[in-house]
Amino acid sequence: MTDFCAPAIDDAAWASLEAIADGDDEFMATLIQQYLDDSQVLVDWILPSIERGSASDLERSTHTLKSASANLGAVGLAHMCETLCRMARAGSLDGAVGLGQATVTEHERVRADLEARLQKVQAA
Repeated sequence: MTDFCAPAIDDAAWASLEAIADGDDEFMATLIQQYLDDSQVLVDWILPSIERGSASDLERSTHTLKSASANLGAVGLAHMCETLCRMARAGSLDGAVGLGQATVTEHERVRADLEARLQKVQAA
C-alpha cells in the first residue's frame, strides 16, 4: 500500500516536469487538466472491473493509469496501479477489492494536489 504520509506528488519528479516546461504555464495547465480528465475515467473503471471479475478491463485501466501517474510524479498511485495490473495479468483478483479502494482514495489525494497546482499555474 501507499504511505499516505508521503506527498501525493513526488517533488523531484514535479521539478523535472517544470524544467521540461521551461516556464510554459499553458503547457503545465494543459498537462494537469488532461491528466485530471483522463485519470478520472480510468479510476472509474477500477472497482467495477474488480466487481465483474474482468481482469482484462482492470489490466487495461490500471496499466494506463500507472503510466500517466508516474509521468506526473504520483509515485504511490503508480505503484498501486502496477500491483493491480500484475494481479490482473495473473488472472487473480483475490484481494483486489481492498487495493482497488485504496487506489481510488490515493487518486483523490493526487487529484486534490494537482487541482491546487493547476490553480497556481493558472494564476501565474
